[in-house]
Parts: sequence; structure tokens; C-alpha cells
Amino acid sequence: MYVKVLELKNFKKFKEARIEFPGDISIIKGKNEQGKSSVVEALLAALFFDPTLPIVPKYVKDYQSWHSEKLYQLILYFEAGGENFVLEKDFVGQKIILRKDSGDVISHDFDEISKKLSEMGGYTNKDLFSNLGIIKKDSLVLMDAGKRKIMEALQEMVTGSAASVSVGEIIKRTQDAQAQLTKGTDSKRPVKNVGKIKMLQDSIAEAQKALNNTKEDADKRQQLLEEFDATSKNLTRLIEQAEILEYEHQTNEKYFKTKLKIDETKKELDDVLDDLSAYENLEKEKEELTRSLSELKVPGQREFEKAEELQRNMDSAQDRSRELGELINSLRAHRKNKYYPSRNNFFIISGLLLAFGFAGFWVKFFFVSWILFAVFVVFYFISGQYKTSLKLAELEKEQDRKKSAISEFNEQVNTVFKKFNAATLADLRNIPGKIKEIKQHIDSLENQQKTVLRNKKLSSLENRKKELQVQLAIEEEKITDEQKASPPQPTRQRELEKKIEKTKHDIENTKEDNLTLKAKIENIKQTAEDVLEQEERILNLQNQIETLTRRAQKYEILASVLQEARDKSLIKIKEALEGMMGEYIGEITGGRYMTIRLNNEFDLEVLSPDKGDYVSADNLSTGALDQLYIVARFALIAILYGKASAEKHTRRPTVILDDPFGNFDEERRNKTRGILERLSANFQIIFFTCVSDYDDWGALTEI
Repeated sequence: MYVKVLELKNFKKFKEARIEFPGDISIIKGKNEQGKSSVVEALLAALFFDPTLPIVPKYVKDYQSWHSEKLYQLILYFEAGGENFVLEKDFVGQKIILRKDSGDVISHDFDEISKKLSEMGGYTNKDLFSNLGIIKKDSLVLMDAGKRKIMEALQEMVTGSAASVSVGEIIKRTQDAQAQLTKGTDSKRPVKNVGKIKMLQDSIAEAQKALNNTKEDADKRQQLLEEFDATSKNLTRLIEQAEILEYEHQTNEKYFKTKLKIDETKKELDDVLDDLSAYENLEKEKEELTRSLSELKVPGQREFEKAEELQRNMDSAQDRSRELGELINSLRAHRKNKYYPSRNNFFIISGLLLAFGFAGFWVKFFFVSWILFAVFVVFYFISGQYKTSLKLAELEKEQDRKKSAISEFNEQVNTVFKKFNAATLADLRNIPGKIKEIKQHIDSLENQQKTVLRNKKLSSLENRKKELQVQLAIEEEKITDEQKASPPQPTRQRELEKKIEKTKHDIENTKEDNLTLKAKIENIKQTAEDVLEQEERILNLQNQIETLTRRAQKYEILASVLQEARDKSLIKIKEALEGMMGEYIGEITGGRYMTIRLNNEFDLEVLSPDKGDYVSADNLSTGALDQLYIVARFALIAILYGKASAEKHTRRPTVILDDPFGNFDEERRNKTRGILERLSANFQIIFFTCVSDYDDWGALTEI
């Protein structure tokens, strides 16, 4: 697994950031407090935190940014097995997705994704990654002036502890600790130096005797104390109840006074608003009448006579038009009843006969058409149809002239009516009377306005309205939302007065009971506290026995497990550690030592060329041991997860160095750099630092 990019949003001090890891060794540089530790924690959260939990754990909330009230979002881009992947965790929407860079979704399930990440990168949980895959400065410090055992380093590396003894010594101490706890507990005969558990058992027996001697009097005192406590609580409750009732009574009184003031103000305001409304309505009506009056004009005698003449002419023309219409309809009906062709039909038939006659120049038979034409014309004129058609045409022309005259008269008379805003001659005659009537109505409206104002100015009435509105708003603000939703009732006020009186009486009686109980309690010397102290001591002793018993059992199990684990698994770890550290011992010691081994107790030994035998690691410098420890950490990771192969794309564990070389001199740093460059073939190394000494150790990213 090769981590390429980490994107974070609302994570600790980062509102939004993108961190790239561009090389086999990526140098992440930033000043102190710039967020390097936050990036490490974000990597842990991206790999191991579950955003889909229904209840968000505290350890997830601890990383929430102070820039936002929402939780954070993390996106991790990485490569595994020759393919690119994207892991998205949304702690706001409680979503997770693992997909390929192409967009193909692999899973939305946290457990399934965690399993795949373990297969790709090796680490199975956050604690393992924190204690094994993250190397800090404190992890390199060796105790006892450089005499550190590799087994101790492995214990610290795997468990995160700082143990300073070997596994064998731990087993021996565990067994001794168990014996010191249980000695004398399973023996029927007296033992000179009993264990802690037996000593505690004897102390419990003595404490039980002391408890029985004081319990009887203490029980009676305790009973009185409970009664006193109950009456005291009741007294407190009654006092609080009285205060609540008094407060409610006073609040209700204020409400009733305020409500009365509001009602009075509303009534006066309604009267003022009614007067203003009435005045405004009268003013609008007066304005409308004034506008109508301005639109009215009195016609002159000449204009009036002209309108009458036009009306008479139009009426006469309309009468003649109706008469002509009746004559025309009568002639048309007469002609239709005698079945004579109309003038138009006459011309059509005559034209056809005349045209066919010309065809006789080719066929003589068609000359008959001219004969028929002559007969038809003679018949038409003899029958009188011709005269009827002429008469009808004359009447129709006269009717058209009358209609045109009517239209002209109507337009002229309407022009006169429109000028004076009248519809008929009657309206025109009534204009002077209408003007007089409107003026009288306006005078009446003005008198009504004076009555509404009660001989006051309009501005005074408007000012009073504003004063009342402000006063009403102030009074309404005094009423709480609770009182608006549920207004107090007078019956409740009378009920409160009775309850207040009864509560005060109960308070006095309870005070007297308290004084009596207090006198009885003071007469009893043995207290419940004495009994509780004895019982607590016995309970504490029993808890200590239970704790020590469990500890003894754990010691027994631990010794057995450590013995078996050391025998079965540490042999392979020792061989692998010897092999990897052996690759670097010459480089670390400047060629002085070339071979290294771990004995059965995991003590570190190097082959001395001078003595021809293995000697203690005391011959190595503290710096050399620190460097060997780094190699041992990489070796253990390789043992647990296998080496990477560029051809097979197997797992490539990620190792984080959190500025661990601060105390190294330049020579040690240069040696360590060479080691890291070789290790980066099998590991992705992410190096966090706040100094520029390591800028050229790998691909640099600044934050």
C-alpha cells in the first residue's frame, strides 16, 4: 500500500488542506504547531475510524475543527497491487466509500473496507499502527546507559510499553508476586509470614466485631436522621412551594392590572380609529363630489337649441328610414310571390340567350336564341317587373342616404352630450340642478366632518392615535408569551390565596417537628457515620481481597502465556531480527562489527574481531543502538506483513517517522539516511520534521 495524497476538511486546525506524499521517502516539513501531528492523526483516522457509527464516539469528536460546528471529511488516495484507489470518509453524512481511481465502487461497508485495507497495507487496527508503524523520538531512547536488550525494544514496539526487564525476569517476578499474595490462604496450619490476602482476611474479622458493638445505637440514630432529613426536605419543598405560589400570585396581579389598562387603551384607540376612519371616508366622498362638480359644465342656450334640433332631425330621419324599410320589404315580398325573375337574373338569362345567338353564324339553328331573347325582353317589360325593380332600387338608395344622415346626426349630438358629460337631452336639461345638489351635499359632508372631530383639529386626533398605539405596545410587551397562550383566570387567583395560607401554616408545623427531632438526635452518641466507616472499611478490605485475588490469577495466567509465547514465537522473531540487523551492523558501526546475534534471553551481542567471540552490546555506542533499534522496528514490520515486491505488487507497509532524529549528530544522520534509502525499497516512509536538515532525504512537501 502506497499513500499518495490525503485531503482533509474541518480536521483540528485545518479548515481545508491537501497533503501529498510524492516519494518512497516523503519529507513533510512544517514549523511547530503548524499541524504535523494533526496530519499523522488524520492518517490514523482515514485508515481506521468508522464514520458510519450511529452514535459518534468521543475520540472521533476530539479531532473536530474549531473552524466548524460540523465533523470532518477525509479522502485518502493510495496505490496497491499496481492499481490506484480512493478512500472517502464523511463523518458529517456518516458515509464511507472505497473505490478505484477509475470510479468503480468496491464497497460502502466499513468492516469490509477495513479488511481490504489490512490486506493491502498490513495493519489491522489503530493501536497496532500507532505502536508499530509510527516511530517517535521517545521510542529511540535506550535506558541504562545503552545496555538495552532487543527483547525490551520488541515489547515496547508491540505493546507500546516501556518495560525495563526481560521476558524471563518478568515470568519469575510474576510467579513471585503471585506467591506473595496467596501465602497462608490455603494452609490449615499457622504460617509465620502470611500473604497480603490472608492479612486482609484477618483484618476483616476484627472489623466485623467492632461493627456489631456500635450498630444497634447507630441504627436508631440513623432512623432519626432519616426522619429529620425527610422533614428538612419537606420544609425546603414547602418554602419553595410558597415562593412559587407567591410569585405566581404577584405575576397574575400584574397581568390583571396590565390587561385592564390594555382594554381601556384599546377602547379609546378604537374610538379614535373609528373617528379617523369616518373622517377619511367623508373626505373621500367629498373629494369624489368635488371632482364630479369640476367635470360638470352648464350648456348655453344656443348649444342647447342645437342639440334639440339635431335630436329632432335624427328622430325624423329614423322614422323615414323605418318607413322605407317597410316599403322595400313589401316590394320584395310582392315580386317573390309572382315568380318573376329578379333584375340580376334577367340580365344573366338575357346575356346567355344573346351569346348563343352568335353561334348561329356557324350553326343556323342557334339563331333561335336571338328570337327567344327578344321574346324574353318583351315579356319582362310588359309584366311590370322592370318598374318594380326600378322603384325598389330608388327606395334602397333613399334608405342608405337616411342611414348616413342618422349616423351623422348621432355623431353631432353625441359630441354635444360628451362636452357636457350627458347621455340624453334630459341629462343636459338637469345639469344646473345637479350642480346645485352636489354643492349642497359637499356642505353636508363638511358639517359631518366637524361633528366627527368634535370641534378639534385633525392633527390632534392623529397625535392621540399615535400616543395610544405606543401606550398599547408598551402594555402588551408586559404580557409574557406564556400568559398570552394561557391567560390567568380570577378563579386561579383565589385558589392561590388559599394555597399560600395553607402552605405557610404547614411550614410552621414542620419547623417545630424539626426542632424536636434534632434534640433527640443530639442525645444519641453512636452515629451512623461510625457504622458506615466500619462497613466501608470492611467493604474496602473485601474489594482489596477481590482485586488481589484477580491479580494473582492474572499473574498465574500471564506467567504461563509468556512462557509459552517466548518458547514458540520469539525464536523466529530473533532469527529475522538478527538477519536484518546483520545487514546494517557494519554500516552502523563503521565496519568495526559485522555480525550480531540475540541470546536466549534476547540480550544483544556483537562478534568482536579482536576476541574472536561475541561480546555484550555495551561495546556499542548509544547512537548505534538507537539506529539498530530503528532497523529492528522495520524488521518486525517486515516479519508481520512480508516484504514488498515490485513485480508481484505485494503489501508495502507504511512507516511514519515523527522527527525521531533530533538528537543525532550529522554523522549518525547520514548513516541513518543511507539505511532509510535502502529500506524504502520495501516500505513507504513518511518523515515528519520541523527543520530543513532533511529536505534532500526524499520528496519534500511543506505545510
